[in-house]
Amino acid sequence: MSHLPPQQALHGLPIGDTFAAAYSSLFENIKELPKAAALPYLLSIALSLALAMTWQNEIGQNEIGQTEIVQSGSGQDGSGQGEAVGNLMPSGGSLIIYIVLQLLGFIPYVLFAVAWHRLVLFGPQRAKPSFFTPWLPRHTRMLTRLILLNVALALPVGIIISFYLPELAVVAAHMHDPTAIDEETAASIATLLLIILVYSLFALYVSLRLSFIFPAIAADETYGFADSWRHTNGQGLRLMVTFIAISVPFMVLIAIVDNVFGNFLVDLAVNYVLIAVWTGLFSTAFRHCTGWVPDVPASAPAPVSPSPFDE
Repeated sequence: MSHLPPQQALHGLPIGDTFAAAYSSLFENIKELPKAAALPYLLSIALSLALAMTWQNEIGQNEIGQTEIVQSGSGQDGSGQGEAVGNLMPSGGSLIIYIVLQLLGFIPYVLFAVAWHRLVLFGPQRAKPSFFTPWLPRHTRMLTRLILLNVALALPVGIIISFYLPELAVVAAHMHDPTAIDEETAASIATLLLIILVYSLFALYVSLRLSFIFPAIAADETYGFADSWRHTNGQGLRLMVTFIAISVPFMVLIAIVDNVFGNFLVDLAVNYVLIAVWTGLFSTAFRHCTGWVPDVPASAPAPVSPSPFDE
């Protein structure tokens, strides 16, 4: 880092001040948002359209097969159940394309997150965003860490779901008539949803504990997941409460926008604003808990972007 990192968090993270600082990082740099988000926004639109086309083509191909399963029912050997579940997702070549597109979907986020992290950490004098950002080693580092973290946290969900495949097959076979689902299956699905909800909260906690790696990478620091876990020791619940407090108003806003406009492009724009606030949260918390300060160039008269908690 710009100086030797501490072995643990230097300060407890104040929830209210961190919440305010995350939003301040947006409003103070609001003029830079269009430049930082323009290219990622366009890439997200293109990838979303490609994903939608892949999904719709596969669902269209499977529609006849799905109807046959509903009419004939599942076989005693469970083959019908497997087919019903399989028809919920792309398969074969389409599945490969779908997975690749999902992974490529991280690229727009990385382009935007690196630019916004650097803007919050270094200030516009040293890290002013541009419409076209070249792909640099810091982007590759963030992309690989982001994919690794998401895959690691998603694998348990896949394992959990695998235990409920018969129940999911029943649901898939009666998608057009949910009232035909028996009570036992409905109870099992409710249990599955509860388990996923609890695990999602756990996964959110873990991801927030590891989130300091992203502003550190954006700042070109040598920093790993273990460092982030150490520096967020005792701060995980504070981060989680702040993150949820930031997210809830945007969820409400997105729901309102979706009902009023029903437009994917507007929803996506709001999502990028939310990502900017999340990025501000991670950068602010990283700086506060680790005591990180940017190296001051020889030509610079003073440091930029002081901690919002400095008095």
